Amino acid sequence: RHGVLWQDGAPFTSADVAFTWRAIMDGANPVLSRQGYDEVASIETPDAHTVVLHMRRLFPPIVETFFSESATPYRILPKHLLSRSSNLGEVAFNAAPVGTGPFRLASWRRGDEIVLSANRSYFRGAPRVARIILYVVSNPQTTVAMMRTSAADLAVEVPPLFYHLMVGEPGIVGYQAMAPAWVELAFNTSRPVLRDVRVRRALSFAIDRAALIRGTAFGTARVARGDLTPFSWAFDPRLRPVAYDPARSESLQRAAGWSRGMLTFELAYSAGSASSLALAEELQQQLRAVGVELRLKPYAAAQLFAAAGDGGVLARGTFDTALITWTDGADPDDSALWLCSTIPPGGDNVTRYCSKRMESLQQVALSSFDRAVRKRAYDEIEQLLLRDQPAAFLADTSMLYVLGPRLRGFAPNGISEGWNAQAWSLRRGMYR
Repeated sequence: RHGVLWQDGAPFTSADVAFTWRAIMDGANPVLSRQGYDEVASIETPDAHTVVLHMRRLFPPIVETFFSESATPYRILPKHLLSRSSNLGEVAFNAAPVGTGPFRLASWRRGDEIVLSANRSYFRGAPRVARIILYVVSNPQTTVAMMRTSAADLAVEVPPLFYHLMVGEPGIVGYQAMAPAWVELAFNTSRPVLRDVRVRRALSFAIDRAALIRGTAFGTARVARGDLTPFSWAFDPRLRPVAYDPARSESLQRAAGWSRGMLTFELAYSAGSASSLALAEELQQQLRAVGVELRLKPYAAAQLFAAAGDGGVLARGTFDTALITWTDGADPDDSALWLCSTIPPGGDNVTRYCSKRMESLQQVALSSFDRAVRKRAYDEIEQLLLRDQPAAFLADTSMLYVLGPRLRGFAPNGISEGWNAQAWSLRRGMYR
């Protein structure tokens, strides 16, 4: 695009794209993963509006990796502000970012609120709303009160229970945006017990997914088949989810050499989430019914998902099972989750699953821009995941939003709720 400016008035150019790639690949900068970016051998910028990527091999998701939501969603950085920094993990920019979007950071009170002001130079047109205040609310009950009293116009990432409580009240509207997001019970296959696929299958057959969704999601989720949801063009509607079969679960436990009541695992989950706690407790009850004990272990989200060097529970593999909600990108590429080379610190394969067949199928899925070729590979990948069960896929989730009576133009697409924020408006010109 021509005429795009950074929010400080500097032109956005191909040099920013090249700078960002080099920053991601620079070992001095702390990044969780370089997947996708490491498939680029070099970058050329023949003019200010053209970027040429010279690839080490074909990588179909490369455009989404650089410019959209992907498995590694880094944003393009302003070269003119950061090129003299030796370590981008320690720059003032991280607390005062500058982007190209419709709203710029005006102020940030940690743990309280972020104020955004309209960027009148936004390339898709000046926003209709003068400013947006983002309130940091840790208690969902507070969110409910704010929406009911019109103290807020929009609630994002609403837990299912509170979404269910609010939607239908006078003036309140709910949005469910289908997304590339799912909930899974991840198994740490580096644990000797969980290395046995019979044990993993036994745990999966013990789960009544439909009951989980009824009890914790209130109609806002669907039983998962794998890690591709109906959002994706690669989703296979013919795939059948794992059946609820307690008798088969107990039979597989015995076949693996475990008598009833012998298996005990720790279940790691994100503390502070009412939905995660409810789901963890329901899983605990369901597995107890087949003689398996889950000991619930809450962790702060920052600790659960941190990099291995920062003590991350998932990245370091210091867990037995974990309740995880994953959000993928616009492309169905899921190689970051299942390749041998993406076991942390190489990526997000926190289950430590490693399969020659998976390696082969992922190579096919990433070898062509032809969707038909890729679709066939992803169909087999999903079947392999159901067979090997490195994780028990529980639910395909939606992004849940609650709107008050004043907001107009809100249209979430499952990837970004703010993609058209410049078009949002408030009734009768009542701006905050």
